[in-house]
Amino acid sequence: MPSVGFSSARAEFMAFTNESVVELWGQVFVRPDGKSKNINDLEGSRVGVMRRDITGGNFKITAEKFGVRCEVIEFSTHAEVFAAVREGEVDAGIAPQHIGLRRAGEYSLVGSSIMFSPFSIFFASKKGTQHDLLDNIDTHLSRWKKDPHSFYYDRLNYWLGSQGHQTK
Repeated sequence: MPSVGFSSARAEFMAFTNESVVELWGQVFVRPDGKSKNINDLEGSRVGVMRRDITGGNFKITAEKFGVRCEVIEFSTHAEVFAAVREGEVDAGIAPQHIGLRRAGEYSLVGSSIMFSPFSIFFASKKGTQHDLLDNIDTHLSRWKKDPHSFYYDRLNYWLGSQGHQTK
């Protein structure tokens, strides 16, 4: 059972928990010598995104809203996006911030200050299945979110905060 970003297209074939797991956003990742300080700096650049990724789609919408014309190159995985940035095949790469913050260093990349389009992550299953499991997850998430020392906040801090730091 994956955790995924909600979209109306996905809701046609997936059932989601009511309680979100976490709020994420997209971020632009660059080589340390990259000059992307704001979204307008991406004008005329080649930007890597993961194919069929909500974050990549959100970036395209954001760039269009700001009138930024850039060439978007699609890759199969975020690892391929990061490798393409490292090798200079693209000038910047797009990923959800939590993936980039944990993996960008492996590719000698840094997160830019360009962040966009927050979105919620939910647990999901094939539509019409796993109702009891989704309800059970909702119950636990709701209870854990009320307790600052819960398993939920311990894991949230690990994945999005200071890695490995225990909150208890």
